[in-house]
Amino acid sequence: ERMRAPGNLWAVLWEGTSALCAAEQRPLFDAAREAHIALEALDASPLPELLSQLCMGAIAHLLDAMARCAAAKLVPRTEERAAQLWEGLRAACGGRGAASDPPSAAAADAFVA
Repeated sequence: ERMRAPGNLWAVLWEGTSALCAAEQRPLFDAAREAHIALEALDASPLPELLSQLCMGAIAHLLDAMARCAAAKLVPRTEERAAQLWEGLRAACGGRGAASDPPSAAAADAFVA
């Protein structure tokens, strides 16, 4: 009902706009611009912080892969050792950043008691 009310802005704009195929429309997202912004942010980041984040992401991925591996359950105390490693790394990195949490619920469930 609201969309059919007289003077509805969306309906007025829709009726007043000419049809234009998607290939001719102005893109809503500029991938090159966003990539440039991301690269500038990386360039401005201190190297130790950048390396810390990259290492934490790689280790989180490794722990996640271990959590999904059936053979990991055969090694005694694997979960406990992985949890200790993860917590030690988090403490060393100050526990900051998006990569400071396991990447999936499977990793969190398997390695955090």
